[in-house]
Amino acid sequence: MPRIGGWISRLFLAGLISAAVATFAAAAAKAEQPTSTVELSSGRIPCEETGVSHCEHGILGGSSPLFGPITSVRLVVRRQPKTLFEWARSDEPCDDEESEDSDETWLEAEVDQIVTDRPDFTEASSTVGLNRIQVEAGYTFIRDISGPARHTFQLYPETLVRVGLFAEWFELRVAWTYLEEREEAIGLTHGRRGALDTLIGVKLALVEQDGFRPEMAVILQTFVPTGSPAFSADTLLPGVNLLYSWEINDWLSVGGSTQAIRFIEDPEVDDHRYLLFIQSMTVGYQLTHRLGAYTEWFGFFPHSALHSGIQPMHFLNGGITFLLTPLLQLDARIGFGLNRAAEDFFTGVGVAWKY
Repeated sequence: MPRIGGWISRLFLAGLISAAVATFAAAAAKAEQPTSTVELSSGRIPCEETGVSHCEHGILGGSSPLFGPITSVRLVVRRQPKTLFEWARSDEPCDDEESEDSDETWLEAEVDQIVTDRPDFTEASSTVGLNRIQVEAGYTFIRDISGPARHTFQLYPETLVRVGLFAEWFELRVAWTYLEEREEAIGLTHGRRGALDTLIGVKLALVEQDGFRPEMAVILQTFVPTGSPAFSADTLLPGVNLLYSWEINDWLSVGGSTQAIRFIEDPEVDDHRYLLFIQSMTVGYQLTHRLGAYTEWFGFFPHSALHSGIQPMHFLNGGITFLLTPLLQLDARIGFGLNRAAEDFFTGVGVAWKY
């Protein structure tokens, strides 16, 4: 009963914090006008006709380099900021500049394209956008051989649901997956399976990239004890994840994440908690209009863990992404452990789509 009472109190505290964040975001959103959507045949539209006081300058063209000629463009006129803060104002009032062929200034239309958190370990430093829903899912196989023992793990469906609420810079996130674990040693086989604890959180887009200053976001999250008895921590495990990235040019980007999260050494034996630091760096390549790739390093660094088996782990992985449509992406990845404590090998595939 004491553990149940402690769990309820922590859950209540988390609810109060979430409610406070939601109230703040809603208040910020009310201060802005709602996002407007304009449907156009290929052409262009003056800034004055959108009713916004600030806009990007350029021509609304008649074709997309990614998906060919545009016969109808979905133009989203943003009347609220994409990020919570800004390095420096990059947009200017419409009347500050003139187009080359008239006294009017024109909005630039962009193809609405999916940006995913998978398949690399580093999450995207952007949010999905207000009133948008994005679902990401996949399958991962992990193998580790240590002496006579062979461990395998299968994770599926690795579901992540991302919902844009209140403002362009606010994203609600819910992640859940199922684990099958199998150990073979000296002719004996042991296995267990079950759901892992649900990970819930919010992502806040902080700033857009401005020159050498990166695009940044932060994820506030916690594991909630909803998993199977064999895998659940039976308590909240909060964490924070700082994300940052740079677009170097049209085909090269760099990103990283710095994360800290609470963990329990072995929920079935004791409830000793330790702090796990996680660092990652990824390099992305745009190979063609539809095909992308990445290489990435990430590492786990436990602090104050008592068990001798909990050691730092380093991994190297790479993968590809393929856009079937601007809002539907397939991916595949493969990776290896770089030190003795890390799992030897992992691979996986996935899909993501945006509404």
